[in-house]
Amino acid sequence: MDVVGIGGVSVDLVFRVPRLPARGDKVLANSQLISPGGVVGNLLCALGKLGTECGFIGHIGDDDFGSLVREDFLRHNVDITRLRVRKESRTRTTIVMISDSGEKFMVIGPAEFPDIDLDKSDLDYMSSAGLLYLLGGDPGRVIKIAALARERDQQVSLDLDASFARDDESYAAVRKLLQYVDILFVNARAMDLLIKGETSLKMAAKRVLDWGPRIVVMTMGSGGAIALTPEEEITQPAFEVEVIDTAGAGDCFHAAFVHGYLQGWDCKHSLVYASAAAAICIARPGTRVGFPTHQQIVDFLVSQGYTDFLPA
Repeated sequence: MDVVGIGGVSVDLVFRVPRLPARGDKVLANSQLISPGGVVGNLLCALGKLGTECGFIGHIGDDDFGSLVREDFLRHNVDITRLRVRKESRTRTTIVMISDSGEKFMVIGPAEFPDIDLDKSDLDYMSSAGLLYLLGGDPGRVIKIAALARERDQQVSLDLDASFARDDESYAAVRKLLQYVDILFVNARAMDLLIKGETSLKMAAKRVLDWGPRIVVMTMGSGGAIALTPEEEITQPAFEVEVIDTAGAGDCFHAAFVHGYLQGWDCKHSLVYASAAAAICIARPGTRVGFPTHQQIVDFLVSQGYTDFLPA
């Protein structure tokens, strides 16, 4: 197993609208779609489509949406040996509205069951992977998992969004968590909250490196992405494509970077590859249906002039 992801699945109710509604407003949707989603679920499906062997630890409800999640994992070659079904519970849902301009608005439904507790079988399964992918929205909960992974010589990749900044306790937990992280994925908004008062995002990312991560990858939407290590700093502009749907683009980017990293590529090649994957994703409608294959990414890069892209 190359990658195991823990938690983070839902079913997205996606509405394409001419514009995002204002307060007290009503907007007639142009179309609607029901699609499996969730950060970790999206990442694993994108990895599976790229050919990376991956599996999931987490749970779904005992309902039709849960069955949809399960079937989509199998469709994307994600192992579901450790997928739980919680009886008499509903699978988490997320409402996603996407405007014609590509703006996105999300409402995430509450979970009907507590976060999963890892048993011995989970830990053995987790240990079978070279890299563990975790979410940082609740850093206090994942510190123990990340520490266990480090003890077992596993690499840890963390997706940290702005939701961690709820209070001083959560902020302190993030600082502690980062000592166990090998690859940190963070967007510009989360980085601004992580390093308060720093006007330069690059300088902020460099400071985060001192907290433990070996690689910090920061995404900036249309502003591109940056990858930093103690030895180098790589900047990659975003590819110019028509924006159709940004849902899942960040997860697709992370998956492609992880895929390249596990192939032994350097940060430069992994960053270019990830940026191309995200560009393909946002130029297609839908979330997981927009995830590209490896060959589609290579073909896109060739069309952009990267004729000698892949490492030897």
